[in-house]
Amino acid sequence: MVDRNLARKARGEGANRAKARRKVARIYARITDRGRDHLHKPTTRLVRENQTLVIEDLTVRNMVKTRVGGAGAPCGTVPFTRPAGGAAGP
Repeated sequence: MVDRNLARKARGEGANRAKARRKVARIYARITDRGRDHLHKPTTRLVRENQTLVIEDLTVRNMVKTRVGGAGAPCGTVPFTRPAGGAAGP
């Protein structure tokens, strides 16, 4: 709804367009924050509950060739490992 409102505004430097852009930006920022929070909470919990956390670096391309990976290749593991590394510290 807010995107549609922005699309209707004339392109340029108008105050109403700027206001609509800020509303859209605020909504997308909330969506991004929720996604980050969704990843941050479980990784922080894993680091706090365990003394040692081992993350294996797998070559997904080779896993998909064999039956190990198949159709269920771990596509979303990189965003999960970054917060875990940050929460664990050096």
